[in-house]
Amino acid sequence: MKATGAFVIVFLLITPQSRALIQTWMGGAGNWVTAWAPLSYLIVGFVIAAPVAALLLMMKWPKPVEPENPLARYKHEDVVE
Repeated sequence: MKATGAFVIVFLLITPQSRALIQTWMGGAGNWVTAWAPLSYLIVGFVIAAPVAALLLMMKWPKPVEPENPLARYKHEDVVE
């Protein structure tokens, strides 16, 4: 997944037009955050907190129980009989 993201970023940064567009978006994002201060801080906080919460949920999730082997009760019996 990281390699795919790096691949896409390299191709986005190859041409000057896409670099200029990305710089315009980044500058506009900074201006948007200051212009919409209370709401933008909540949105940025949610964007940062959501992956952290998902990671904690995955780490704390209970492990699945291994299914019982249905043939285990015959293990000690003689098969030839």
